[in-house]
Amino acid sequence: SHDVLGPRHLHLTARGELALIHTHRLRADADLRAGLLAVEARWAEFVSWTADNLGNDQEAAYWLDRALTLAGQADQPTLVAYMLMRQAQQAADHRDGQQAVVLAAAAAQQPLLSRRDRALCAIRAAQGRAIVGDGRGCHGAIRHAATLVAEAGDRDGFDDPHTIGRHCGPAYVTAHEGYCHLRLGQHRTAVDVL
Repeated sequence: SHDVLGPRHLHLTARGELALIHTHRLRADADLRAGLLAVEARWAEFVSWTADNLGNDQEAAYWLDRALTLAGQADQPTLVAYMLMRQAQQAADHRDGQQAVVLAAAAAQQPLLSRRDRALCAIRAAQGRAIVGDGRGCHGAIRHAATLVAEAGDRDGFDDPHTIGRHCGPAYVTAHEGYCHLRLGQHRTAVDVL
């Protein structure tokens, strides 16, 4: 849909689906309502992502804040961690390295995280540290992410529906290592890594 019709169509479709989920959650019994809170949180994060693709930073931040609130209400620490990690990603995208580090640390402190989810948090911390010029801290965080991914192996987290960072594999860590070298002004190393 995104490739054929563009990001606005996907964004409006996602917002429509989110509105339907919200309406049904409000009408649902207590057991179903709890499950729909988590579903609504994931869709709110997706709407934030589509707003990012449109370049609408304010709307993206609003929906990510909403997703974090819903994840907390759903009492799902892995979702809370993911939303905090995404906020760290947004902070890094806006060159607010200190905020990225703080949010990534808060995400990593959530319980029950898979190795891949913790690796995502370490990558965001590395990005934040690169932005503030802390090369040592940045490289330490990237090494930590690489270690976590290596420990996860090929299958760890893939069968767990609560693992959101399934995409965080060796290539993902390496790509962000290259990004960090660029941020630190280490252009030749970045080229070699990338």
